[in-house]
Amino acid sequence: MKKLFTEYKTQIKNFSSLSILNTANYLFSLITFPYVVRVIGVEKFGLINFAAAFVAYFGLLTDYGFSWSATQLISINRNEKTKIDKNYSAVISIKIILIIISFILLSIIIFSLDFFSQNYELYYLSFLFVVGTALFPNWFFQGIEKMGYIANITIFFRAISVAAIFVFINSPADYLLLVAINGFTTLFVGIFALSFVQWKFKIRFVIPSTKEVSYYLKYSWEYFISNIGISLYTNTNTFILGLFTSNTVVGYWAAADKIRYAILALYGTFNQAVFPYFAKLINEKFDEAIRKIKKIFHWGGLVSFTISFLVFLFSSQISLIVLGEGYSNSVPILKIISWLPFIIYLSNVFGIQLMLNLGFKKAFAKIILFAAIINLALSFIIVPVYFAIGTAVAVTITEIFVTLTTYLFLRKENIF
Repeated sequence: MKKLFTEYKTQIKNFSSLSILNTANYLFSLITFPYVVRVIGVEKFGLINFAAAFVAYFGLLTDYGFSWSATQLISINRNEKTKIDKNYSAVISIKIILIIISFILLSIIIFSLDFFSQNYELYYLSFLFVVGTALFPNWFFQGIEKMGYIANITIFFRAISVAAIFVFINSPADYLLLVAINGFTTLFVGIFALSFVQWKFKIRFVIPSTKEVSYYLKYSWEYFISNIGISLYTNTNTFILGLFTSNTVVGYWAAADKIRYAILALYGTFNQAVFPYFAKLINEKFDEAIRKIKKIFHWGGLVSFTISFLVFLFSSQISLIVLGEGYSNSVPILKIISWLPFIIYLSNVFGIQLMLNLGFKKAFAKIILFAAIINLALSFIIVPVYFAIGTAVAVTITEIFVTLTTYLFLRKENIF
Protein backbone atom coordinates (compact mmCIF):
# COMPACT_ATOMS: atom_id res chain seq x y z
CA MET A 1 0.00 0.00 0.00
CA LYS A 2 2.84 2.36 0.91
CA LYS A 3 4.56 1.59 -2.42
CA LEU A 4 1.33 2.23 -4.30
CA PHE A 5 0.86 5.59 -2.56
CA THR A 6 4.45 6.59 -3.29
CA GLU A 7 4.16 5.68 -6.98
CA TYR A 8 0.86 7.52 -7.50
CA LYS A 9 1.27 10.20 -4.82
CA THR A 10 0.50 13.13 -7.13
CA GLN A 11 -2.46 11.43 -8.81
CA ILE A 12 -3.92 10.37 -5.45
CA LYS A 13 -3.61 13.94 -4.14
CA ASN A 14 -5.25 15.34 -7.27
CA PHE A 15 -8.01 12.76 -7.16
CA SER A 16 -8.57 13.48 -3.47
CA SER A 17 -8.70 17.24 -4.11
CA LEU A 18 -11.18 16.88 -6.93
CA SER A 19 -13.19 14.39 -4.88
CA ILE A 20 -13.43 16.95 -2.08
CA LEU A 21 -14.52 19.58 -4.63
CA ASN A 22 -17.12 17.33 -6.24
CA THR A 23 -18.35 16.14 -2.85
CA ALA A 24 -18.78 19.76 -1.82
CA ASN A 25 -20.57 20.53 -5.10
CA TYR A 26 -22.80 17.51 -4.52
CA LEU A 27 -23.67 18.78 -1.06
CA PHE A 28 -24.33 22.27 -2.40
CA SER A 29 -26.48 20.86 -5.21
CA LEU A 30 -28.23 18.49 -2.82
CA ILE A 31 -29.21 21.52 -0.79
CA THR A 32 -30.03 24.01 -3.56
CA PHE A 33 -31.19 22.03 -6.61
CA PRO A 34 -34.37 20.53 -5.09
CA TYR A 35 -35.14 23.96 -3.61
CA VAL A 36 -34.55 25.84 -6.86
CA VAL A 37 -36.59 23.52 -9.14
CA ARG A 38 -39.54 23.78 -6.74
CA VAL A 39 -39.37 27.55 -6.08
CA ILE A 40 -38.54 28.65 -9.65
CA GLY A 41 -40.99 26.21 -11.25
CA VAL A 42 -40.77 24.12 -14.41
CA GLU A 43 -41.34 26.98 -16.88
CA LYS A 44 -38.71 29.39 -15.52
CA PHE A 45 -36.30 26.51 -14.95
CA GLY A 46 -36.71 25.59 -18.60
CA LEU A 47 -36.17 29.19 -19.72
CA ILE A 48 -32.98 29.48 -17.64
CA ASN A 49 -31.61 26.27 -19.14
CA PHE A 50 -32.51 27.31 -22.67
CA ALA A 51 -30.55 30.55 -22.16
CA ALA A 52 -27.65 28.57 -20.69
CA ALA A 53 -27.68 26.25 -23.71
CA PHE A 54 -27.56 29.25 -26.05
CA VAL A 55 -24.67 31.10 -24.37
CA ALA A 56 -22.80 27.80 -24.04
CA TYR A 57 -21.91 28.16 -27.73
CA PHE A 58 -19.87 31.22 -26.78
CA GLY A 59 -18.33 29.11 -24.04
CA LEU A 60 -17.11 26.76 -26.76
CA LEU A 61 -15.54 29.66 -28.63
CA THR A 62 -13.79 31.10 -25.57
CA ASP A 63 -12.51 27.69 -24.50
CA TYR A 64 -11.24 26.91 -28.02
CA GLY A 65 -10.15 23.43 -26.93
CA PHE A 66 -7.62 24.81 -24.41
CA SER A 67 -9.16 22.72 -21.64
CA TRP A 68 -7.40 19.78 -23.32
CA SER A 69 -4.58 21.25 -25.40
CA ALA A 70 -3.30 23.72 -22.80
CA THR A 71 -3.45 21.02 -20.13
CA GLN A 72 -1.23 18.83 -22.29
CA LEU A 73 1.27 21.60 -23.01
CA ILE A 74 1.50 22.67 -19.38
CA SER A 75 1.90 19.05 -18.27
CA ILE A 76 4.66 18.28 -20.78
CA ASN A 77 6.54 21.56 -20.06
CA ARG A 78 5.83 21.73 -16.33
CA ASN A 79 9.53 21.76 -15.40
CA GLU A 80 10.47 24.56 -17.81
CA LYS A 81 9.48 27.93 -16.32
CA THR A 82 10.02 29.94 -19.51
CA LYS A 83 7.73 27.68 -21.52
CA ILE A 84 5.13 27.70 -18.76
CA ASP A 85 5.10 31.52 -18.84
CA LYS A 86 4.65 31.51 -22.62
CA ASN A 87 1.94 28.84 -22.53
CA TYR A 88 -0.01 30.67 -19.85
CA SER A 89 0.35 34.13 -21.43
CA ALA A 90 -0.68 32.98 -24.90
CA VAL A 91 -3.74 31.06 -23.72
CA ILE A 92 -5.00 33.89 -21.50
CA SER A 93 -4.43 36.49 -24.24
CA ILE A 94 -6.35 34.45 -26.80
CA LYS A 95 -9.19 33.81 -24.34
CA ILE A 96 -9.61 37.53 -23.59
CA ILE A 97 -9.80 38.31 -27.31
CA LEU A 98 -12.38 35.53 -27.78
CA ILE A 99 -14.45 36.85 -24.85
CA ILE A 100 -14.63 40.29 -26.51
CA ILE A 101 -15.59 38.76 -29.87
CA SER A 102 -18.24 36.59 -28.17
CA PHE A 103 -19.78 39.58 -26.37
CA ILE A 104 -20.05 41.51 -29.65
CA LEU A 105 -21.66 38.53 -31.41
CA LEU A 106 -24.07 37.98 -28.52
CA SER A 107 -25.16 41.63 -28.62
CA ILE A 108 -25.72 41.50 -32.39
CA ILE A 109 -27.90 38.40 -32.06
CA ILE A 110 -29.89 39.76 -29.11
CA PHE A 111 -30.75 43.06 -30.74
CA SER A 112 -31.37 41.58 -34.19
CA LEU A 113 -33.93 38.94 -33.18
CA ASP A 114 -37.07 39.55 -31.13
CA PHE A 115 -36.92 35.94 -29.90
CA PHE A 116 -33.80 36.85 -27.88
CA SER A 117 -34.33 40.57 -27.25
CA GLN A 118 -37.45 39.97 -25.14
CA ASN A 119 -35.23 38.26 -22.56
CA TYR A 120 -32.01 40.20 -23.13
CA GLU A 121 -31.27 40.57 -19.39
CA LEU A 122 -31.32 36.79 -19.01
CA TYR A 123 -28.84 36.24 -21.86
CA TYR A 124 -26.41 38.90 -20.64
CA LEU A 125 -26.51 37.55 -17.09
CA SER A 126 -26.00 34.01 -18.43
CA PHE A 127 -22.97 35.28 -20.35
CA LEU A 128 -21.25 36.04 -17.02
CA PHE A 129 -20.85 32.28 -16.62
CA VAL A 130 -19.06 32.13 -19.98
CA VAL A 131 -16.63 34.89 -18.97
CA GLY A 132 -15.90 33.39 -15.54
CA THR A 133 -15.37 29.90 -16.96
CA ALA A 134 -13.09 31.23 -19.70
CA LEU A 135 -10.92 33.13 -17.20
CA PHE A 136 -10.64 30.27 -14.71
CA PRO A 137 -7.27 28.57 -15.49
CA ASN A 138 -8.34 25.02 -14.67
CA TRP A 139 -6.08 23.83 -17.52
CA PHE A 140 -3.09 25.29 -15.66
CA PHE A 141 -3.91 23.57 -12.37
CA GLN A 142 -4.56 20.29 -14.17
CA GLY A 143 -1.37 20.58 -16.20
CA ILE A 144 0.90 21.05 -13.18
CA GLU A 145 -1.25 18.52 -11.27
CA LYS A 146 -1.99 20.90 -8.40
CA MET A 147 -5.75 20.60 -8.41
CA GLY A 148 -6.13 21.13 -4.69
CA TYR A 149 -6.15 24.85 -5.43
CA ILE A 150 -9.20 24.43 -7.67
CA ALA A 151 -11.09 22.84 -4.79
CA ASN A 152 -10.21 25.49 -2.23
CA ILE A 153 -10.98 28.44 -4.50
CA THR A 154 -14.26 27.05 -5.85
CA ILE A 155 -15.70 25.76 -2.57
CA PHE A 156 -15.27 29.14 -0.85
CA PHE A 157 -17.21 31.11 -3.47
CA ARG A 158 -19.80 28.36 -3.99
CA ALA A 159 -20.62 28.38 -0.27
CA ILE A 160 -21.37 32.09 -0.48
CA SER A 161 -23.62 31.61 -3.53
CA VAL A 162 -25.57 28.83 -1.79
CA ALA A 163 -26.34 31.11 1.13
CA ALA A 164 -27.39 33.88 -1.27
CA ILE A 165 -29.79 31.54 -3.11
CA PHE A 166 -31.70 30.67 0.07
CA VAL A 167 -31.85 34.28 1.19
CA PHE A 168 -32.88 35.96 -2.08
CA ILE A 169 -34.62 33.30 -4.24
CA ASN A 170 -38.22 32.98 -3.03
CA SER A 171 -40.47 32.81 -6.12
CA PRO A 172 -40.45 32.28 -9.92
CA ALA A 173 -40.05 36.05 -10.30
CA ASP A 174 -36.53 35.75 -8.85
CA TYR A 175 -35.21 33.71 -11.78
CA LEU A 176 -33.02 36.56 -13.08
CA LEU A 177 -31.51 37.03 -9.64
CA LEU A 178 -30.74 33.30 -9.52
CA VAL A 179 -28.84 33.53 -12.80
CA ALA A 180 -27.04 36.65 -11.55
CA ILE A 181 -25.91 34.93 -8.36
CA ASN A 182 -24.50 31.94 -10.25
CA GLY A 183 -23.01 34.13 -12.98
CA PHE A 184 -21.22 36.57 -10.68
CA THR A 185 -19.99 33.71 -8.50
CA THR A 186 -18.36 32.07 -11.53
CA LEU A 187 -16.90 35.41 -12.61
CA PHE A 188 -15.39 36.13 -9.18
CA VAL A 189 -13.92 32.61 -9.04
CA GLY A 190 -12.30 33.10 -12.45
CA ILE A 191 -10.78 36.51 -11.63
CA PHE A 192 -9.53 35.35 -8.23
CA ALA A 193 -8.00 32.18 -9.70
CA LEU A 194 -6.12 34.18 -12.35
CA SER A 195 -4.66 36.48 -9.70
CA PHE A 196 -3.80 33.52 -7.49
CA VAL A 197 -1.92 31.69 -10.27
CA GLN A 198 0.28 34.69 -11.05
CA TRP A 199 1.01 35.27 -7.36
CA LYS A 200 1.49 31.66 -6.22
CA PHE A 201 3.45 30.34 -9.18
CA LYS A 202 5.28 33.58 -10.05
CA ILE A 203 3.97 33.50 -13.62
CA ARG A 204 5.47 36.24 -15.75
CA PHE A 205 2.95 37.52 -18.27
CA VAL A 206 4.55 37.89 -21.69
CA ILE A 207 2.61 39.44 -24.56
CA PRO A 208 2.61 36.69 -27.20
CA SER A 209 3.81 37.32 -30.73
CA THR A 210 1.55 36.81 -33.74
CA LYS A 211 3.53 33.66 -34.52
CA GLU A 212 2.91 32.24 -31.03
CA VAL A 213 -0.80 33.04 -31.17
CA SER A 214 -1.00 31.32 -34.55
CA TYR A 215 0.79 28.26 -33.15
CA TYR A 216 -1.60 27.88 -30.20
CA LEU A 217 -4.66 28.38 -32.39
CA LYS A 218 -3.42 25.76 -34.82
CA TYR A 219 -2.39 23.31 -32.08
CA SER A 220 -5.81 23.54 -30.42
CA TRP A 221 -7.88 23.48 -33.62
CA GLU A 222 -8.76 19.77 -33.57
CA TYR A 223 -9.69 20.00 -29.89
CA PHE A 224 -11.90 22.97 -30.69
CA ILE A 225 -13.61 21.09 -33.53
CA SER A 226 -14.10 18.08 -31.23
CA ASN A 227 -15.69 20.28 -28.58
CA ILE A 228 -18.03 21.78 -31.18
CA GLY A 229 -19.05 18.30 -32.24
CA ILE A 230 -19.61 17.21 -28.64
CA SER A 231 -21.73 20.31 -28.04
CA LEU A 232 -23.86 19.50 -31.07
CA TYR A 233 -25.03 16.30 -29.40
CA THR A 234 -25.09 17.54 -25.78
CA ASN A 235 -25.80 21.24 -25.32
CA THR A 236 -27.64 21.58 -28.65
CA ASN A 237 -30.25 19.06 -27.55
CA THR A 238 -31.65 21.54 -25.06
CA PHE A 239 -31.53 24.34 -27.62
CA ILE A 240 -33.34 22.32 -30.33
CA LEU A 241 -35.94 21.11 -27.83
CA GLY A 242 -36.59 24.74 -26.89
CA LEU A 243 -37.17 25.67 -30.53
CA PHE A 244 -39.86 23.01 -31.02
CA THR A 245 -41.52 22.95 -27.60
CA SER A 246 -42.30 25.12 -24.59
CA ASN A 247 -40.13 26.19 -21.66
CA THR A 248 -42.05 23.70 -19.53
CA VAL A 249 -41.00 20.73 -21.69
CA VAL A 250 -37.42 22.00 -21.65
CA GLY A 251 -37.70 22.15 -17.87
CA TYR A 252 -38.64 18.46 -17.65
CA TRP A 253 -35.71 17.53 -19.89
CA ALA A 254 -33.22 19.81 -18.13
CA ALA A 255 -34.20 18.49 -14.69
CA ALA A 256 -33.59 14.86 -15.71
CA ASP A 257 -30.40 15.82 -17.52
CA LYS A 258 -29.06 17.62 -14.41
CA ILE A 259 -29.37 14.35 -12.51
CA ARG A 260 -27.47 12.59 -15.29
CA TYR A 261 -24.67 15.18 -15.18
CA ALA A 262 -24.48 14.86 -11.41
CA ILE A 263 -23.88 11.12 -11.84
CA LEU A 264 -21.25 11.72 -14.54
CA ALA A 265 -19.37 13.98 -12.14
CA LEU A 266 -18.84 11.00 -9.84
CA TYR A 267 -16.17 9.57 -12.10
CA GLY A 268 -15.51 12.73 -14.09
CA THR A 269 -13.26 13.57 -11.15
CA PHE A 270 -11.15 10.53 -11.90
CA ASN A 271 -10.91 11.30 -15.63
CA GLN A 272 -9.80 14.87 -14.89
CA ALA A 273 -7.14 13.71 -12.47
CA VAL A 274 -5.56 11.09 -14.73
CA PHE A 275 -5.63 12.94 -18.08
CA PRO A 276 -2.44 15.02 -17.51
CA TYR A 277 -0.79 11.97 -15.94
CA PHE A 278 -1.38 9.82 -19.02
CA ALA A 279 -0.47 12.73 -21.32
CA LYS A 280 3.00 12.63 -19.81
CA LEU A 281 3.27 8.84 -19.29
CA ILE A 282 2.30 7.96 -22.88
CA ASN A 283 5.18 10.11 -24.14
CA GLU A 284 7.64 8.46 -21.77
CA LYS A 285 6.47 4.86 -21.16
CA PHE A 286 3.94 3.83 -23.78
CA ASP A 287 3.44 0.17 -22.80
CA GLU A 288 3.03 0.99 -19.13
CA ALA A 289 0.47 3.69 -19.96
CA ILE A 290 -1.64 1.30 -22.08
CA ARG A 291 -1.54 -1.35 -19.38
CA LYS A 292 -2.76 1.11 -16.75
CA ILE A 293 -5.48 2.52 -19.00
CA LYS A 294 -6.82 -0.99 -19.62
CA LYS A 295 -7.00 -1.51 -15.88
CA ILE A 296 -9.06 1.64 -15.26
CA PHE A 297 -11.24 0.68 -18.24
CA HIS A 298 -12.26 -2.63 -16.67
CA TRP A 299 -12.78 -1.44 -13.10
CA GLY A 300 -14.32 1.90 -14.04
CA GLY A 301 -16.61 0.21 -16.55
CA LEU A 302 -17.93 -2.13 -13.86
CA VAL A 303 -18.60 0.73 -11.44
CA SER A 304 -20.26 2.97 -14.03
CA PHE A 305 -22.47 0.12 -15.28
CA THR A 306 -23.64 -0.56 -11.74
CA ILE A 307 -24.47 3.12 -11.19
CA SER A 308 -26.41 3.36 -14.47
CA PHE A 309 -28.36 0.19 -13.67
CA LEU A 310 -29.34 1.50 -10.22
CA VAL A 311 -30.46 4.86 -11.65
CA PHE A 312 -32.58 3.05 -14.26
CA LEU A 313 -34.09 0.83 -11.59
CA PHE A 314 -34.90 3.64 -9.14
CA SER A 315 -35.51 6.54 -11.53
CA SER A 316 -39.02 7.20 -10.16
CA GLN A 317 -37.82 7.39 -6.58
CA ILE A 318 -34.80 9.56 -7.52
CA SER A 319 -37.01 11.98 -9.45
CA LEU A 320 -39.52 12.25 -6.62
CA ILE A 321 -36.86 12.90 -3.97
CA VAL A 322 -34.68 15.29 -5.98
CA LEU A 323 -37.23 17.08 -8.18
CA GLY A 324 -40.57 16.65 -6.44
CA GLU A 325 -44.02 15.59 -7.61
CA GLY A 326 -44.26 18.39 -10.17
CA TYR A 327 -41.58 16.71 -12.32
CA SER A 328 -43.19 13.29 -12.87
CA ASN A 329 -42.76 13.79 -16.64
CA SER A 330 -38.99 13.72 -16.10
CA VAL A 331 -39.09 10.05 -14.99
CA PRO A 332 -39.28 8.36 -18.46
CA ILE A 333 -36.58 10.76 -19.69
CA LEU A 334 -34.30 9.79 -16.80
CA LYS A 335 -34.88 6.09 -17.49
CA ILE A 336 -33.60 6.48 -21.04
CA ILE A 337 -30.54 8.62 -20.24
CA SER A 338 -29.66 6.63 -17.11
CA TRP A 339 -27.36 4.48 -19.28
CA LEU A 340 -25.35 7.46 -20.51
CA PRO A 341 -22.94 7.52 -17.53
CA PHE A 342 -21.80 3.98 -18.43
CA ILE A 343 -21.66 4.64 -22.17
CA ILE A 344 -19.83 7.96 -21.77
CA TYR A 345 -17.31 6.50 -19.33
CA LEU A 346 -16.23 4.01 -22.00
CA SER A 347 -16.03 6.66 -24.71
CA ASN A 348 -13.93 8.89 -22.41
CA VAL A 349 -11.39 6.13 -21.96
CA PHE A 350 -11.25 5.44 -25.70
CA GLY A 351 -11.46 9.03 -26.93
CA ILE A 352 -9.96 11.29 -24.26
CA GLN A 353 -7.42 9.17 -22.41
CA LEU A 354 -6.24 7.24 -25.49
CA MET A 355 -7.00 8.92 -28.83
CA LEU A 356 -6.18 12.49 -27.73
CA ASN A 357 -3.12 11.56 -25.71
CA LEU A 358 -1.85 9.37 -28.56
CA GLY A 359 -2.12 12.23 -31.03
CA PHE A 360 -5.18 11.01 -32.97
CA LYS A 361 -6.79 14.45 -32.72
CA LYS A 362 -7.99 14.60 -36.33
CA ALA A 363 -9.51 11.12 -36.24
CA PHE A 364 -11.27 11.89 -32.95
CA ALA A 365 -12.57 15.19 -34.34
CA LYS A 366 -13.99 13.39 -37.39
CA ILE A 367 -15.78 10.84 -35.20
CA ILE A 368 -17.27 13.58 -33.04
CA LEU A 369 -18.41 15.64 -36.04
CA PHE A 370 -20.03 12.62 -37.65
CA ALA A 371 -21.78 11.88 -34.34
CA ALA A 372 -23.00 15.48 -34.25
CA ILE A 373 -24.50 15.10 -37.72
CA ILE A 374 -26.29 11.92 -36.63
CA ASN A 375 -27.64 13.64 -33.52
CA LEU A 376 -28.86 16.70 -35.42
CA ALA A 377 -30.59 14.52 -38.02
CA LEU A 378 -32.26 12.40 -35.34
CA SER A 379 -33.26 15.46 -33.32
CA PHE A 380 -34.93 17.30 -36.19
CA ILE A 381 -36.80 14.11 -37.12
CA ILE A 382 -38.02 12.80 -33.76
CA VAL A 383 -37.99 15.80 -31.37
CA PRO A 384 -40.93 17.58 -33.13
CA VAL A 385 -42.94 14.37 -32.63
CA TYR A 386 -41.75 12.91 -29.32
CA PHE A 387 -40.40 16.09 -27.67
CA ALA A 388 -38.16 15.42 -24.63
CA ILE A 389 -38.37 11.64 -25.09
CA GLY A 390 -37.08 12.13 -28.63
CA THR A 391 -34.18 14.21 -27.30
CA ALA A 392 -33.27 11.47 -24.81
CA VAL A 393 -33.35 8.79 -27.53
CA ALA A 394 -31.30 10.91 -29.95
CA VAL A 395 -28.51 11.65 -27.49
CA THR A 396 -28.35 8.02 -26.29
CA ILE A 397 -28.01 6.66 -29.82
CA THR A 398 -25.34 9.26 -30.57
CA GLU A 399 -23.28 8.42 -27.47
CA ILE A 400 -23.44 4.71 -28.34
CA PHE A 401 -22.12 5.56 -31.80
CA VAL A 402 -19.18 7.54 -30.35
CA THR A 403 -18.25 4.73 -27.96
CA LEU A 404 -18.37 2.01 -30.61
CA THR A 405 -16.53 4.07 -33.22
CA THR A 406 -13.66 5.13 -30.93
CA TYR A 407 -13.29 1.52 -29.76
CA LEU A 408 -13.19 0.16 -33.32
CA PHE A 409 -10.62 2.81 -34.29
CA LEU A 410 -8.31 1.74 -31.47
CA ARG A 411 -8.78 -1.92 -32.42
CA LYS A 412 -7.85 -1.09 -36.00
CA GLU A 413 -4.66 0.63 -34.77
CA ASN A 414 -3.86 -2.43 -32.58
CA ILE A 415 -3.80 -0.25 -29.47
CA PHE A 416 -6.64 -1.61 -27.36
